[in-house]
Amino acid sequence: MFDRPPSRSEPMPTLATIFVAIYVRISKDAQARGLGVRDQEQDCRRLAERLGWIVYRVFVDNDIRAAKYSNKPRPAYLEMLQAMRDGVVQAVVCWDVYRLVRQPKELEEFLDIAEASGITRLGTVSGDYDLSTPEGRFQARLWANIAANESEKTSQRHRRRQLQIAVDGLPNGGQRRYGYRHIAGENRLEVVPAEAVVVREIAARVLAGETISLIARDLNRRGIPAAKGGKWFPNTVRNVVSGDTVAGIRAHRGAVYPAQWKPILDRSTHDALVLLFQDPSRRFNPGGPTKHPWVRTLFCPCTAKLHVRYTNGQKTYFCQTCGKVNRLAAPVEAYLEGVLFERTKHPEFRASLMENMPDSEEHAALRQQRAAIDIQRKELGAARFAPPPGREPLADDVYQFSAARLDANLQAIDRRLQEIAARSAMPLGVDFDDLEDEWEGLPLHTKRRILEFVFRRVVLLPTGRLGRAERYRDPELLEATIRVELAR
Repeated sequence: MFDRPPSRSEPMPTLATIFVAIYVRISKDAQARGLGVRDQEQDCRRLAERLGWIVYRVFVDNDIRAAKYSNKPRPAYLEMLQAMRDGVVQAVVCWDVYRLVRQPKELEEFLDIAEASGITRLGTVSGDYDLSTPEGRFQARLWANIAANESEKTSQRHRRRQLQIAVDGLPNGGQRRYGYRHIAGENRLEVVPAEAVVVREIAARVLAGETISLIARDLNRRGIPAAKGGKWFPNTVRNVVSGDTVAGIRAHRGAVYPAQWKPILDRSTHDALVLLFQDPSRRFNPGGPTKHPWVRTLFCPCTAKLHVRYTNGQKTYFCQTCGKVNRLAAPVEAYLEGVLFERTKHPEFRASLMENMPDSEEHAALRQQRAAIDIQRKELGAARFAPPPGREPLADDVYQFSAARLDANLQAIDRRLQEIAARSAMPLGVDFDDLEDEWEGLPLHTKRRILEFVFRRVVLLPTGRLGRAERYRDPELLEATIRVELAR
């Protein structure tokens, strides 16, 4: 029995020979052993042999649902449809119609392709369908509708079971959450003490102003593994402390329920972290992945921004556009830091700082309002889509009106937060009295915000060969080759 058409060296089949595509599928294969599809294939091969059909190929979709709410593609099924279009098969065999399709619209597509390709036979273990007759197509459509009905009932039971699990405050499975482990044989979580310490450390450092990129690098340097034993990344750090699990919250379809496991972070700390990550004025490492705070401030006389490279192990600033500027970074940065510290002590700068500093009280009040609206939005979604047992869902028109009103208020708050952020390039909480002592320890994004606030731009003039630039460590000589334009 063949699993392919005959080659040119083989005898050509007779006109009565039919090459058949076998399609097998199973929705769930938890152990990934393929036993279900193997059994289906054996039954389908026996059927093809009894009918005298030659197997062209077996198309297998293992552990893939075909239900209405499943958006996972079925690659083997799509390949089989292409084989039908290409005319390399004259019939299709499957274990049953509901293994082939579970939605009427899928069957209609299958019938259209079969008709265009001249395929008139659909064989199943429970019976054959003559697709060339109205009765055969009717029977296929009937079984497809029965399969769709069963699929929707199964999905409905599954959604109801998932809702009850959420109401009971139990975890919904999935990958392990950092800070917790699953109790073997039970649907419960318990805190991992060593990981809980790391979670609280991350939360404290983020609220203190450290970037998630810096925290991820530090955790990797210390050899602390992430949940799956791998490295930490910025999004991993953010998700660990802003996810619902660490606060003892069980979320489901927009609604929140108290969880049965112990929280690692108290609710106020968790809310503060969520608000911090949602704050539109917060920018993580703005301007790209570069680790050099001065690059967005330094320009060439040709108006191009300067770039960083290392020459003979020394960091330099150079112009990619005209190539005339090539300066050692260390003396330039030392001189400009002196200008920065001196400028921030000037009375005029302090007056400008007070005029442009955001109103921290207003900023905090707006963030609290935003958090309250976010909670109301979740409660509204729960009342509409997942009401408590015994209560009717919220009417659609009431839901739409209330949601639109909350969204409008949320947009107004976000616009005001953006206005506050635009009014000043400064992050809140920067102490300019101790800036010189704290400069080296400040996060990259804070340094950049300070430089953008103080300097409009800095132009580095050409100095000839790089080797001669060492003599420009003298502040007076550096001043002659650096043109500083202050913003305030």
